[in-house]
Amino acid sequence: MALLTTTIMMSHRQLANVFAILMMLMAPSFRVYAQSAQRHSSPMARLEAVFGAARPAKRSELNGNWVLMTDVYTQQFQTGQNGPDHVLTNREGIRNSDAARQAKHPSSYHDPQQFYWRLRFRHLGNRVQVVSRGEWLRPDGDVEDVTFAGNGDFEFEPDFGAEGDFLYRCRMETATRIVCLFHKGGDGLEFRKTAD
Repeated sequence: MALLTTTIMMSHRQLANVFAILMMLMAPSFRVYAQSAQRHSSPMARLEAVFGAARPAKRSELNGNWVLMTDVYTQQFQTGQNGPDHVLTNREGIRNSDAARQAKHPSSYHDPQQFYWRLRFRHLGNRVQVVSRGEWLRPDGDVEDVTFAGNGDFEFEPDFGAEGDFLYRCRMETATRIVCLFHKGGDGLEFRKTAD
C-alpha cells in the first residue's frame, strides 16, 4: 500500500525517471545516447550524440590500424540543399565496393575489396601522426600530425588533394571505436580498430 501511495503522489516526470531507471537496469546492453531527444532523429544527429557521449582518447590507445566503418553526411553538406542524410556503413569496414555501389559507379575502383579509408596512428617522439590510406588518396598515403585539444578531442586534417579545410575532431567511443566530426558540420565518421 505504501508503494501505491508513493506512486500516486509522484509527478509524471518523476514516474518517467523511475521508468527510465528500471529500463536501464533491466536492459543494460541498450546504448543510451547523450541527448535522448536526438535518438529518433537523423543519422547525423545520432552520430553527433555518440560524439557528445564519447570520451577523450589516450595517446597510447590510438596506436595501430583503423578502418572506416560509418560515413554519414548531410544533403546540406553535399549539395547545399535540404534533404535526407546519406549513410554508408559496414561493421567490418567500408570497402571500395560499398562506396562504389552507393555512388552508383560499380567499376570505379581497381581493388573493390580494399578498405575504402584506413588510418594508422603512430608515435614519433612526443608527436602522434596519422597515415591515411585509400585508393582515392595519393599512393604513399597522407601523413598528418595529430593535435590534442584542451577539451580532450584529438584532431587531424587529411589532405584529400582538393582545396579546402578538412579538419576532423575525434573522440573515443570505445577502446576500439573512434567517432569524428567534420569541424564545420555535416559529415561524421566512425572508425574501428583492426588487428595489426
